[in-house]
Amino acid sequence: MNWKYVILIVSTALGLEAKMRTACAQSDSHLIDSLVREGKLNEIRDLLKSEAELVDRKNESGFTPLILSAYLGHDAIVGAMAPLSQNIDYQSSYGTALMAAAVKGHRSCAAQLLDAGADPNLQDQSGNTALIYASMFEMEDLVRLLLEHKARKDLKNDKGFSAADYAKLHKNTALRILLDTSLQNQ
Repeated sequence: MNWKYVILIVSTALGLEAKMRTACAQSDSHLIDSLVREGKLNEIRDLLKSEAELVDRKNESGFTPLILSAYLGHDAIVGAMAPLSQNIDYQSSYGTALMAAAVKGHRSCAAQLLDAGADPNLQDQSGNTALIYASMFEMEDLVRLLLEHKARKDLKNDKGFSAADYAKLHKNTALRILLDTSLQNQ
């Protein structure tokens, strides 16, 4: 029997059930965050077999393990978690898992998120989309992938910049051509 369930049974008898459930949930959040940071795929898979909802559980910073995995570029972990997520487009104060992958240039993570249904057109608190981030950081392969998944080029952030504007700002001819050519095809 798992220790947390033994404690839960005893605490229920003592009237502490709600407090113990909260403590167990926090313990699980810390555990999965640690496993994600360490890239422990097998341990994460084992944990998710019994508690798949951990994929969407926010930690004290407001991040889910899926966002953290995408940010760190753990392709295999994102691949294991994305299909289990009930809220793949959850927005932390810094954006979605797809935005995290775009900021860091993790194309494989982004592809898995998109294949699992992530929306490429969501905007964060600053109005940035995954496409804007990919263009901002000059990630041509990621821009191409997002465009293939119907990312909208017309969206602008709070500064009034679109993905094409960032390509122009960086004088990135290849990115400008990609965005301009794609504009004609949409």
